[in-house]
Amino acid sequence: MAIDFIARAAAAAAASAGGSASAPAFVFTAVGTKSIAAGVSAFTSSGYSGTGLGAANYVSDALATAALAAAHPRCCKQSADGRYWRLVPGADGKNHFRQVGVVTGAVVNNYPAIQALFDYAAVAGLIRLTFPHGRIETWQALRTTHFNIVGPDGGLAVKSSLIIDSDGWTVLDFKGPTGGSPDTDFQTITDYGPYRGGGLQLYGDDTPWSANPDDWKIQFFEMERVRLKGNRTCGRGVAGNDGKDKGFYYNNAVRNITLRDVEVDHFFYELLYGGNYIHPYSNVTLERVKAHGSGQSCLNFTYSNSITDIDGQYGDSYLAAELFGSNYSLTRTRFYDCDNVGFSSSRSTDIPSGAPYNLPANSPPLNITTLGAVVCDRITNVAVHAHCYGDLHIIDGHLITGEFAGDIDLKVTVTLDRADGITALVISGPAAVPTGGYVGTFLRNVMIELTANLTRYAEDHNYKFTNIVAISGVMDPETCAVHVKRAGHYVVFGSTFGSLTAMPYISVDKAQSVAAYSGLVPGKDLYLNATYALNPHDLGLNAYAGATAIPITFSAVGTGGAYEGVPQGQRFTFFYAGDAFSGLGSFTFLHNGTGMALSADLTLNKAGSWVEFEWNRTIGKWTDVAKFVPL
Repeated sequence: MAIDFIARAAAAAAASAGGSASAPAFVFTAVGTKSIAAGVSAFTSSGYSGTGLGAANYVSDALATAALAAAHPRCCKQSADGRYWRLVPGADGKNHFRQVGVVTGAVVNNYPAIQALFDYAAVAGLIRLTFPHGRIETWQALRTTHFNIVGPDGGLAVKSSLIIDSDGWTVLDFKGPTGGSPDTDFQTITDYGPYRGGGLQLYGDDTPWSANPDDWKIQFFEMERVRLKGNRTCGRGVAGNDGKDKGFYYNNAVRNITLRDVEVDHFFYELLYGGNYIHPYSNVTLERVKAHGSGQSCLNFTYSNSITDIDGQYGDSYLAAELFGSNYSLTRTRFYDCDNVGFSSSRSTDIPSGAPYNLPANSPPLNITTLGAVVCDRITNVAVHAHCYGDLHIIDGHLITGEFAGDIDLKVTVTLDRADGITALVISGPAAVPTGGYVGTFLRNVMIELTANLTRYAEDHNYKFTNIVAISGVMDPETCAVHVKRAGHYVVFGSTFGSLTAMPYISVDKAQSVAAYSGLVPGKDLYLNATYALNPHDLGLNAYAGATAIPITFSAVGTGGAYEGVPQGQRFTFFYAGDAFSGLGSFTFLHNGTGMALSADLTLNKAGSWVEFEWNRTIGKWTDVAKFVPL
């Protein structure tokens, strides 16, 4: 902070001196030919290399030396009288990129000028920098240091705390080393291949980083009204071939990052990337950020303290986001046109060796993901893992619970618009109760309120859900529950895949199948001619009698072990939809039939009759709780 104090003092001195002395009628690049009166210690130029563009304040002080001029020639020069003059902020505390020669709208490599001001800011304590409005070309610099993600060269690198804005809206237009398309114009590195340098990186402390974030050299970075335009040909279905080509990234000690009205697009790998799993103390705030066009992922800030996104848009990539290892708060965030997105808060320090990254982190401090009106539009697979809460709208995609998911409370709407044949919700636990390092990590404490909806366009085109809920694997039936507010236009309400050892508690307000009678109860339509065992996961059956006196029983779920079976209070409705033949068919339920403990034997032999069952976990039987048998 001492450098910052000196810089601010110098700015004040420049303003004061400039007001009392005659303003030089020359540009800064001409200072070497000028002698400045001995009584003047500060002046204001008329521009950088041309009058009217890049006027700035300069001082001659203890920091203005030959060494500074040699290292930063765009910001410090010697005048003809032998003194050195260095760039300082204006009265508003800002410096402009035009003050180092940045130009807009031309085929000019602005990388040297932009990097020059970043480098000078780090040694002179400049804090506030402003880009000019318009398009600024920047060509990839060649990598010369040891090849790793945190090298300081090869792309634009910020090395100190900065606040960057724009006169209006700035486009940093990234090109190859010779100004060509980065698809074909790039540096080739031995044992790696194509290298393009990415866009803008925050180059914080080198390893080992201090465990105290107060010691980190980049305490904050803010940027607004800037687009990082990568110009790579990539996006959903078009993978990149350069894993180091990231749009905006940090991979070391950076404490606070804020991006407002920023767009990052068309880099081969992560568009927004960063994390520090050793000391995850960073805080990232994104407001109205848009990232799109990647062969990998749009948003991947992991292993931080907190990630906050408001009104962000992330899409046209393989992965919309990789979210784990941090606290996430997403409000009105929209993910679109991607294959996958996953929500998880797990920390690497809580995951056993060899276990997946989304294994729930159960030890304190608790990391959580909070979703506020988040939209996933045309995302094939939307996965939710551990410690996730809030509301989510999925359009033309479906929700999947990770097999190690837990502590989830979500309000979810799945809408069909331009897609057909989707399963709205897939609840999938591991195939068996986990042991060893995975003990306790299976589906538990999962609460989902689900609406399966169709737009009028989908209805007009007869689009439908294949299933509303599909179930598999191990879960805790007493702490996993799904409440379906509406299930519209489906083929089968519930289904299973793999091994079914347990099912969550499922309740339904309104369900309407594409079949004739299934709208009366959730479930499916069947023509029965012989003894039939009801499947609890169907939740209901609309039955047509094809023969007389058909005995009905219940199938078993699981073998009665821990975390297996049907949840207490689960309901199942059997509806007599009609006779298939002469009207002589009937269904019989014995009070002591397989899987049942009824108040009395029961026969349904008229269309419109029904019986509702409830699972009594204490006795391990289905009981009858309501019925209607017309006279």
